[in-house]
This record gives sequence, structure tokens and C-alpha cells, in this order.
Amino acid sequence: MPESIPEAPPQTRFPLRVSPDRRRLLDVDGRPVLIQGDAAWSVIVNATLDSARRYIADRRRKGFNTIIVNLIDPLFATDPPRNLAGDEPFTTPGDFRTPNEAYMAHAERVLEIAEHYGIVVILAPAFLGYPYPSHPGYAGRPEGWYEEVVANGPDGRRVWGDYLGHRFGRFKNIIWCIGGDRNPGEVDAGLDQIAQGIRTGGLAGGRAAVPVSSGTPSEGAGMAAPQARPSQPPGPDLGGPRGGPHRRAAAVGRRAV
Repeated sequence: MPESIPEAPPQTRFPLRVSPDRRRLLDVDGRPVLIQGDAAWSVIVNATLDSARRYIADRRRKGFNTIIVNLIDPLFATDPPRNLAGDEPFTTPGDFRTPNEAYMAHAERVLEIAEHYGIVVILAPAFLGYPYPSHPGYAGRPEGWYEEVVANGPDGRRVWGDYLGHRFGRFKNIIWCIGGDRNPGEVDAGLDQIAQGIRTGGLAGGRAAVPVSSGTPSEGAGMAAPQARPSQPPGPDLGGPRGGPHRRAAAVGRRAV
């Protein structure tokens, strides 16, 4: 007979914070948090709330404490970039200044489910994507938002970050993943504008986004983003052929560090 699944470890206690030496994540009691992650990139766009709940509960039972997720998905959604209800992430396609309330409300509910089960969410609000995608069946279409980050300019990027901080700053279980899977190049400053908007919006909501960088150290930098390992259960297509080291993160905590 196959061995039974061992009992899941205790839930992660939020909020998380960066350790004083900036080498680890700590829970609310100051204990290090070891990331046991699953790649659920498309759980917001490719799952109903019921299927998202089943998936997250299943991950929790199997000892996972983290998932990595795209807030907005331009390629691997069933009908990109829409969610299963047909909601676009923006009322004007690609315009970061026009978030769609119906889409964001659904995303918020998924994040609430994850928080309920003690799951950390590494959340990408503007995943850049590999610059030369070659996924079979996708005709080389962009897997990220690089062009949109460029096109939105400083004002649009800052508005998007500020919205994210205000809308999702109440969550204690988010690690913001800024960029992803390519060197940022000309959008480096643009990613900083999104991150600073998240910080400002989070402060306005009583919480602060603490930027962390895997690149050149800067203010608040010094800890690379955790890498989630894929493990796909049966059910909706929640993952995708993604992965890579060129990622920045911003851990959310109660105070600026």
C-alpha cells in the first residue's frame, strides 16, 4: 500500500517580515519560514472560486505553504487575458490605469482563500516573460507584459502600483513579485515605479510593501525572491511552462524596513 501523506505542518502565521540580516522570511512570531512552493500561475484566470478552494486546500493538506501566481495573465488563460467569467483585467485593454472591478474582485476572493489556508502568495502584477517564447501552440505570442509596462509610461505604472497597494495591501500573505523571467532592461525604472506605487498605496492602507531585489542592491534590497517548484494536481490548468531567475520581489510587512 502507498504510504499515507504525513500530517501538514502548522499554518504559516502572518504577517511575514524580512529578518534583520535580510536573509530569510520570518513569521509573526519571528520564526523562519521555509518556502514549500507550488506553481499555480493561472489560478486566478483559470479557476472558479470553488476549484481554487479545492486546489488550495489540497496544497495545504500536502504540506505546501506557498503558491506563485500571476495577477494578470496575457497568454496562459483559457481566453487571455480574461478570467473564466470573461472579465478583462482592464476596461481599456493593456491600460494599467483602468483596472476592471469585476476581475479584481475575483482575484481578491482567491487571495482571501489562500490567506484562510495559511498560504503565502508570490503575486506577479506585471510579469515580464521570457523575451523569445516558443511554447507549442502559442505562435510565439508574448507571455508577459513587457510592452505594456513600456507603453503605460511613468504615470500609468505608478497608478497601477498605487492601486495594487490600496486594493490588496490589507493581505498579510502576499509577496509581490516585480518583473519575472527576463532582465528588465529599459523597463527597470518602470518596475521600480510599480513597486513604489505598491509601497505608497500599502502605507496609505496601513501596511507597507518592503522592496526586495535579486539584482543590484538598492534601498530595502537584499533578498532574492523564492523560487516555487511545480507540482500540478489534476483539475484546471493552473500552471504553465514558465520559470526563470530574473525576478524581483517585494515582501509585504506591517512597517517599512
